[in-house]
Amino acid sequence: MLSLRQYRGGSIAGLLLGTSWLCYRKMYLEAFCIVVGINAVDLALMYMLGMETYNSIGQTSFFIGWAVLTGMLGNYFYFSHSVRNIKTVMRGTADPATLEQALAEKGGTSWVGAIVGSILVVLLSMAISYLFAPDWFWLV
Repeated sequence: MLSLRQYRGGSIAGLLLGTSWLCYRKMYLEAFCIVVGINAVDLALMYMLGMETYNSIGQTSFFIGWAVLTGMLGNYFYFSHSVRNIKTVMRGTADPATLEQALAEKGGTSWVGAIVGSILVVLLSMAISYLFAPDWFWLV
């Protein structure tokens, strides 16, 4: 089993692009979990800190922390994702030609995934904020 201790590395793309990069690399579940996690922690901070303290800290500093985390762990996420996909494909077929084709389909990148994933991430974040954020969050 791969552990974070065994694999070290960062991702500049993960740092700069965050969940868009995860979607580009076809890691949709990881992107979804990070977005839900970010929003859950953000909502908890809103309720625990209150309007004055929360606004003085600023959302920008909060999201910078998540970007740094995604940047530090981006390659680890991708490596784990790749290992899972390879194991899944190898269990399903023994023919080398079929194996190569299945791995090519499972891996790679997707610009459509990055664009659609980014749009869905924004919509999901907006929906979570709309449904669960305190009333003062919407005051300008």
